[in-house]
Amino acid sequence: MAPTKKFPASISVEDQKRLTDGIAQVVNSEVLPAYRHFADFIAKDYGQCSRGRPQLTILELRHRAEQQLGPRFDIKASTLKP
Repeated sequence: MAPTKKFPASISVEDQKRLTDGIAQVVNSEVLPAYRHFADFIAKDYGQCSRGRPQLTILELRHRAEQQLGPRFDIKASTLKP
């Protein structure tokens, strides 16, 4: 976790440890499981659906993602720009 390797001098050692531990806990309990779940979705559902078709439309992908990921998936919350 590169962001936790170098803190500004104004952040105390105790705060650095607290922040590093907190970030590691969130990454391990929230981020990595979400990535695993998404990878399973791509491998099992998206990959199966798209085989033999020229392309899967974004609306079909969104619908399938919402079915698989439920309320954790919110395409409107994405900050990515096309």
